[in-house]
Amino acid sequence: MYLPKVNTKAFIHHWDSDDWQLVIKCFKGFEEILAEEVRQLGGRDVEILHRAVGCTGDTGFLYKANYSLYTALHVLVNIAQFQAKDADELYRNALKLPWGELIDAEKTFAINFTVHSEAFPHSQYASLRLKDAIVDAVRKHSGKRPSVERRRPDLQFDLMIAGEQVIISLDSSGDPLFKRGYRKRVGRAPLNEVLASGLIKKTGWDGERALYDPFCGSATLLIEACMQHAKLPAGLFRESFGFERWPNYDRELFERIKESRLSRIVEPRMPIMGSDRDAVLIKKAFENLEQAQIADIVDLEVLDFFNSTG
Repeated sequence: MYLPKVNTKAFIHHWDSDDWQLVIKCFKGFEEILAEEVRQLGGRDVEILHRAVGCTGDTGFLYKANYSLYTALHVLVNIAQFQAKDADELYRNALKLPWGELIDAEKTFAINFTVHSEAFPHSQYASLRLKDAIVDAVRKHSGKRPSVERRRPDLQFDLMIAGEQVIISLDSSGDPLFKRGYRKRVGRAPLNEVLASGLIKKTGWDGERALYDPFCGSATLLIEACMQHAKLPAGLFRESFGFERWPNYDRELFERIKESRLSRIVEPRMPIMGSDRDAVLIKKAFENLEQAQIADIVDLEVLDFFNSTG
């Protein structure tokens, strides 16, 4: 459970803000690794939370974080925090927030939720009450009702409740950041891309030695290792991010950021290799390598590690 330290009882960012308070979610055990990534990328006031890292950053950093961080799952903009003893109080407090200034009635939205509270035994109901508050506030502001769209909403909100503490965030990532976009073929038990990237960082591998994965499957670990060492942005192959559907999206700024990050790419110096006894998996792995544009860098072969003599 992540719980950022916020002093105000309730607040909300407007689209013209250029100093965001962020909560960047990650897997448990990867907080220190993510925090170092955030610092190197330029995040300010970095704070390690539970399964997350808190920081502040401008719009450029928000874009960079989504595009570049290897061990991040979601980049959330913390927009409101208050106390609520039950779902009805959640509704009343949420209704006070200026949703009409944040959401265009013509746009769609959705809510992800995480609830750890005896006061909210039905977590989905809490989410529904937040949805009601947003809809009612926007309708009062504009006379129109915004629609909920789960598959590809214009705005994705994140609701977290711990005890009586309610935190509402705006998800700038959209789909989870482990959906890199390069993996088109997988085996029966595919390794999560962010988990693979975190494991590579945990080993301390820095590209100065050869890397060999004898059970490479569809090559997720090898691809993540190669991307890190070559300094390929983690989100290079993604089709889109949530912030690209925001009304303040600055396409020119994002293009400049992408060009800057791509200018850092280097050629791996040491061999990166993998094998698996399943020829079908090796075929899938090669297709993923091609999709990630590194098929000429990583060497694959069909090999039963336990029966090999090498």
